Amino acid sequence: MSVSTRILFFTRTSEAEARKKRIVEDVQKNRLAVQALIWAGRRQITASGIPALELNQYDQVGNSFGEKLTNGIESLFNEGVQHVIVIGNDSPELTSKDLLHAQSVLDRGCQAMGKTSAGGTWILGLRKELFDRKSFAALPWQSSALGQAMEFLLNSQGDLYLFRELGEISTVHSLSIFLSSAYSSPLKKLLLQILRQDPVVLPASEVQDCRELIFRRSQRAPPL
Repeated sequence: MSVSTRILFFTRTSEAEARKKRIVEDVQKNRLAVQALIWAGRRQITASGIPALELNQYDQVGNSFGEKLTNGIESLFNEGVQHVIVIGNDSPELTSKDLLHAQSVLDRGCQAMGKTSAGGTWILGLRKELFDRKSFAALPWQSSALGQAMEFLLNSQGDLYLFRELGEISTVHSLSIFLSSAYSSPLKKLLLQILRQDPVVLPASEVQDCRELIFRRSQRAPPL
């Protein structure tokens, strides 16, 4: 494992964000569904074995989404990290193999990205020597034009590896599509439990594994 690579897990967990980008109509179920997506991301990070920093709303610095993400990436580069893999909490089909593949691509001298079916991105692999803060922050964040603009920017900087396109969960409709698909995963089972209001219990072993690998800027274990 390359010690120069760090995952930046950029999560949005505040009640304001949940109301703004609701994936379940019921407020309480929506909060639990967002937490389930974050839990699923942590599981894949843990399985990859790549060190990770999780930035939620308490740790993010900046005004806009693009500014907050740019600052988070730059802070890792300033700490001496050479490669940053960026993921969020709205890509239910992301796997640990994707994270390891991104690490391998970065080690070979390329950058990487994967687009979502909604026009965004679900994974980014960025190299420190190619990172352009001004251009990155100016991208059309949180819009359907982001994926194409990101691809153009990264292509202009050198070799770029494109991952497969994946769906994302960012609306009530997109959650419905995911739950009705043939895709099977612990996350899907958990989301169905939440919608049915079944008791939700996470294995203690998985909670401990996440605490050992993923840390927040405050150095406290992330809430699970």
